[in-house]
Amino acid sequence: MSAGDVVARNAKTVVSAIGGVINGLAVAAVLFQYAPAGVAGYGAAVLSALEILRSANVWIVKNESAFAAAADACSELVSDIEHPQLAGAGAA
Repeated sequence: MSAGDVVARNAKTVVSAIGGVINGLAVAAVLFQYAPAGVAGYGAAVLSALEILRSANVWIVKNESAFAAAADACSELVSDIEHPQLAGAGAA
């Protein structure tokens, strides 16, 4: 899988991350210009954390079906481990 394939598959997340970087740089520039130095650093850090969470949220929503399939597979695996005598019953 090439980098282009990963970007294409996660295009909305990439766009969200790029927008977050642009927004973060713009707000950080304003904070460092007008806010006291101690407050500006904390403000930039909080904004960065929020932008990371926003991009992660976009990625999770985009891949929600994959998470649901993985959760179902894990549930089935746990059931097979807990009840090994029933593990092959569904396939027969």
